[in-house]
Amino acid sequence: MSASGFGGGFQVGSAGDLGFNAGFSALIPMLVSQGLVLRYELGDPASYPGSGTTVTDLRGNSAATLSNSPAYSSGCLTFNGTNQYLMTSTSLAAAVPTDVETISIWAYPMDNGVILSERGEPTLSSGWHNSTMEMVSGVMKFGMWQASGYSPIITSSVATPLNSWYNFTVVYNGTKLIAYVNGANVGEATFSRLTAIEGGHGLFYAIAGPDTTNMGDGSYANMRMGQFLVYNSALSADQVLQNFNATRRRYGR
Repeated sequence: MSASGFGGGFQVGSAGDLGFNAGFSALIPMLVSQGLVLRYELGDPASYPGSGTTVTDLRGNSAATLSNSPAYSSGCLTFNGTNQYLMTSTSLAAAVPTDVETISIWAYPMDNGVILSERGEPTLSSGWHNSTMEMVSGVMKFGMWQASGYSPIITSSVATPLNSWYNFTVVYNGTKLIAYVNGANVGEATFSRLTAIEGGHGLFYAIAGPDTTNMGDGSYANMRMGQFLVYNSALSADQVLQNFNATRRRYGR
């Protein structure tokens, strides 16, 4: 694995919205497209050219703004764990109209902190918010909000040591939250979710930013990010695994 954490020899192309480089085997599966409403690909110049403060959504629903100049190298952004983060710029409330949702990120945690939070406004300082994926004392945790507070927090059933690439995915299917690491189910929790939209807010996402409504750490995350996906549908276990297999070679998995 190179210093950036990517497998050697990978070159990013932009052959179609859900396509892959011609040099890849035709047997590599494609990303699931049905229900996909947000897609950031840091290794695709169409999504991020390698500099600047804007990340473009390849689905056309919301760009993102980078704060405090996270570093870019070899198809990923590195957040310093001190003051750098990504925030979506446009509410996805219309694109994700119900509580059914799938969120997926390729991340390389290098310390504890909030990998992903959902927010009612595009700000870290006010409004509706909760941590969704968080590294706490070296253990990955997943959760969403319910009317009485946090859902039962899912602690990953597989080891997720720091300084490695992972595909973290959460699926809420209307009654149950299911967490996945590298395409494998690592825990479930049944509860009734309360979303920002139901509270009269918008729907935004922060990556690597802190969150006071957290699962035990709450700080900025020192991490790398390569891809971020949001679906307005509940992907099946097979579809989550399909997405992992479609992209794993980029991250040496």
